[in-house]
Amino acid sequence: MLERLRDEIAELDLPLAPKLSASLSIGIAEFDPGMDDTLGWLKAADQALYEAKRQGRNRIAIAEWQRPPELTLVAD
Repeated sequence: MLERLRDEIAELDLPLAPKLSASLSIGIAEFDPGMDDTLGWLKAADQALYEAKRQGRNRIAIAEWQRPPELTLVAD
């Protein structure tokens, strides 16, 4: 679906600005509804977006991010 959206935007005809073109870069990070680290998830998606742009724009990058491991507190 995102590839199709990216292709559609790249093919846009801009009659008021024929010399301009449009592109779409997308950063994706999977979200687990039980996750507490929402800020980490947003940062991962943001980093993926900038990686897509760094690779040449008009690309989709998927974050290789996983939620932090669960910690178990053990009483002494």
